[in-house]
Amino acid sequence: MMLLARANQQIERYEIKLRPRRRRRRGGGRGGSTNERGSADTKSGEAAFLAVETTTTSKKQKDTIQNNNIHHQSNNNNKVFILWDLDNINPGTTCERFAINAYRLRRNAEKFGEVQSFTAFAGRQTSESLSECCSVLAKNEFLKMFERLEIEAKFWLDGPDAADVVLGKDLMKIANEVSENKYEVPKFTTQRFAAYERVVEDFNESEAQRRFFRTLAIQKQEELKQEGERINDMCRDLKLSSDETRMRQIMKNRKNIAIVVSNDRDLKLPIDFAISSNMCVVVIGNFVNNNSNRKKSIKKKSYKRLNNNNNNNNNNNTDDDDLNEYLNQARLEAQNRPISRLKLLENCDAALAWDSTRKFIVNEDESNFIANNSDDDKVVGSKTIAGDVIGLWRKNKVGLGSW
Repeated sequence: MMLLARANQQIERYEIKLRPRRRRRRGGGRGGSTNERGSADTKSGEAAFLAVETTTTSKKQKDTIQNNNIHHQSNNNNKVFILWDLDNINPGTTCERFAINAYRLRRNAEKFGEVQSFTAFAGRQTSESLSECCSVLAKNEFLKMFERLEIEAKFWLDGPDAADVVLGKDLMKIANEVSENKYEVPKFTTQRFAAYERVVEDFNESEAQRRFFRTLAIQKQEELKQEGERINDMCRDLKLSSDETRMRQIMKNRKNIAIVVSNDRDLKLPIDFAISSNMCVVVIGNFVNNNSNRKKSIKKKSYKRLNNNNNNNNNNNTDDDDLNEYLNQARLEAQNRPISRLKLLENCDAALAWDSTRKFIVNEDESNFIANNSDDDKVVGSKTIAGDVIGLWRKNKVGLGSW
């Protein structure tokens, strides 16, 4: 008990010693005297406090700068390759919708890194519909739009599933070029295209290779799962934001990302080959049921309110309430029909759910692609174009998250 009392006395003395004394006002108190010792203690106390505060502030600044540098470096060196199957994710029959859909795809892809290439694939029928939507006078503008968006067009591909076959071969070629593990690029075709080309033996060989690379991709994802746990711990220690943590968990220190815009499960072999080659693969497609009665009613209500706002010349209302309600309903639909069960996404790292039916309001950047647009203020907040990303699914997750 005596030792405890003595220890408490020492603690009290230590606290009193550190506590700065109040300095009396000049002329205050009896006889107007000043406590010089108290003044010296105050200065030393203030100096100690400022030293601690400066050290804490500099540490916070250092952590903030380090956090920003980590965020900048994490995506700065990443290379992104976009491959768009126009036969499957069709942008419609107007040039401006095609341009804005392409812009939105590129904008979402740029969150993963710097876009190295953007290639669009289309069979004969899709190519004809896109050509018909552009009049003779607008063809030059259509070509300029391709140049502005830096899209390489591979149109007029002949044969059923021709766009899938060419896209798949290009994906495997890219994966082989950027990979350190040089697997021999397998033959790839679909059953319909093989029958059209009368090369059934190629399809049989492709199916055998598909099973082989599916096994390799499953093994690779098991390794990446352990890497993801380590990355999660590191992000927690660095106190990174939830968005940054989510992106790091998707990419898992891989610097090459393929953005495949398609729903077609015929692309299973090329995707598994890319994953086996240590490439991150994110698929964008229509993975959520867009025909539910609840979602249709929300869409109809959104359009009606938007039209009323336009008639009242009120372009400031962006319809956020209806959009949030719509996105919540989309997440419920994704739970009823789990995206993780889709064969195409079996080994993919992530998927962005694309809704090609709901109309989204054109923003300021997108208004540059509107035909005959002389006044941006009349377009921004008033015009709508269908097609955009509505949610994110990640590997080993069930539902659809925000994006």
